[in-house]
Amino acid sequence: MFLEYFYKNSTEIIDGVEIVGVPTFDILLFVAYILAIICSLGLYFLPSVIAFVRSHKDKWLIFIINFFFGLTGILWFVAFIWAIFSKKE
Repeated sequence: MFLEYFYKNSTEIIDGVEIVGVPTFDILLFVAYILAIICSLGLYFLPSVIAFVRSHKDKWLIFIINFFFGLTGILWFVAFIWAIFSKKE
């Protein structure tokens, strides 16, 4: 399960008895993981966001190229340059 990754075993002392291997949920790791995903998606869709904010005439084409071919890196860079340097509609 996905959330099992965020559990860690810890040692607790209850009534003077040491209990080893009690699973505890690491909320900071979980929040850091979610923030990393959000930031990564924001960076990935940056060309599309720029195109839509600037009302680019080819904003939907930039979005399609960014969505389907952005992971290639080269086409992400092409979409980024296209979104920045083209004129507004």
